[in-house]
Amino acid sequence: MKPPTNNLPPCAYQPYTYDGPSRDAVLAKRKRYVNPAVFT
Repeated sequence: MKPPTNNLPPCAYQPYTYDGPSRDAVLAKRKRYVNPAVFT
């Protein structure tokens, strides 16, 4: 038996464009400042 599907109602929300640091910048900072044991 298939579970019922839920449909979301229409929405006019548009998220803001991302203007934060790039993925590469974040990864470089993680590599420099975060202990590798945090991600194991």
